[in-house]
Amino acid sequence: MFIFYDIIFILVFLFWYLPGYIVKGKLHSGFLMRLGIFPRQIRRGFSGRQTIWLHAVSVGEVLASRELLEGLRKEYPQSQIVISTVTPTGNAVARKIAAPQDIVIYLPLDISFIAAAAVRRINPFLVIIAETEFWPNLIGVLHRRKVPIITVNARISDGSFRGYRLIRFLIRPVLNKISLFCLQSEADARRLSVLGASPEKLKVTGNMKFDNADYPALRDPATRDAEYRKRLGLGEKERLLTAGSTHPGEEEMILRVYKGLLKDFPGLKLLIAPRHPERAGEIGRLALNYGFDPIFISKLQPSAIDHRPPGHGLASYSQSHRL
Repeated sequence: MFIFYDIIFILVFLFWYLPGYIVKGKLHSGFLMRLGIFPRQIRRGFSGRQTIWLHAVSVGEVLASRELLEGLRKEYPQSQIVISTVTPTGNAVARKIAAPQDIVIYLPLDISFIAAAAVRRINPFLVIIAETEFWPNLIGVLHRRKVPIITVNARISDGSFRGYRLIRFLIRPVLNKISLFCLQSEADARRLSVLGASPEKLKVTGNMKFDNADYPALRDPATRDAEYRKRLGLGEKERLLTAGSTHPGEEEMILRVYKGLLKDFPGLKLLIAPRHPERAGEIGRLALNYGFDPIFISKLQPSAIDHRPPGHGLASYSQSHRL
């Protein structure tokens, strides 16, 4: 099975992902790490201490893991912590929250010889995967080396569950190699059980995002809303329309609808938070084409906000996080 998986993965990588990365200009300095080739400085950091490997694919998973990382550093002060991501934005956020002694890398591709080489190089004694990512080769290599694998903040969405059920015979062996699932809800536990995970490995621990002391949803609603309005420079009578986790093609529809709404709601402002924050510049140029003057949240200074007259709605894009 793994031979066919390798062949499919390699073909998809060579003829789909790699050309796409080249055409879109997404090849970055960490691309070699995805092939299992690490810079000398990082290779030196792998040696000498026991290693805990935390994988968090992108921004949301990295941010949700902040409290977990602090706990690991306190519980295992002598251990080296390696944080891997897949996306450049997730990698950038990981570098911001990493301690000076932590190592931040890109996750090597899940091709058998690349995964095996990466595991030998990193040599972890514990691997933690944030949310739900199944990498058959990586998980297989770790299982053969008897390295415990824990998934935290795990969830199975409706769409993922329907897809996984179709290939349950392939998913079940991978699930059984994971030592422990820390799940967000009872529904997620039931779904994993249906897919073949052993019930004794399923623990409902809640959503890790609520473990962050500064998580806005945990604050007093009036205080939270006032803080948000101040940060966004919203006037007392202004209202905000938020379009979150948008994809290419959706923003143009949103801007077109928003322009129409301004005729009846002149105090309405718009915030667009793309699913992939690196698209912020592209969306900013699109907003300009519609006659708006976009502001990036990352550059927003509440004290210097220019409250624009009707027809100049606030179109904001964050390069570091999504609402």
